[in-house]
Amino acid sequence: MEEADLLVDNVSQYIHSGRGLILYVCFLAECTAEDLAKPVKEIMEGKLLLSAEGRPCSVLDARGNILIVPQATLAATIKGKYLQYRTLVEKEKGLELYNHFIHLVRQTVSARVERDAKQASSSSSSSSSSSPSPSPSSPSPSSGSDDIVPVVQHGVYGNRQGMRIVSNGPHSHMFEY
Repeated sequence: MEEADLLVDNVSQYIHSGRGLILYVCFLAECTAEDLAKPVKEIMEGKLLLSAEGRPCSVLDARGNILIVPQATLAATIKGKYLQYRTLVEKEKGLELYNHFIHLVRQTVSARVERDAKQASSSSSSSSSSSPSPSPSSPSPSSGSDDIVPVVQHGVYGNRQGMRIVSNGPHSHMFEY
């Protein structure tokens, strides 16, 4: 997505997310908190976006924002003319799983930001000890996308999920775990 707005109060309050990834999540009855680590890791590290150069990259590499949207309707099946949601997790357990999923995504993003900051710090200190210091007009080693800290936002579990999305193409993928 290039940008998106997500309704969070069922009336008129929206949150805004910039370039990055929208994650629609749904939990089926057999899902446990232990099941969530694998999909979070694979989605965060998978090359699901395109870099500015047009190469596949992960949302972590792109330093993209992440918008997590609870979407119970993903569990729907059609029986006759009607939708059924019999495989969906109970609402209370679903809320617990949703909050845990958000926690894992934030934890993954924070760990990556910290790792990148340490690498930038160690590479700038090692290069500054072996080479002359840059002039004041030279760009710093951490300029550009390295300065961008991804923002993790989320919708409200159980609410209507009204959205406005700007995208440069239909890039939807479905992953079942």
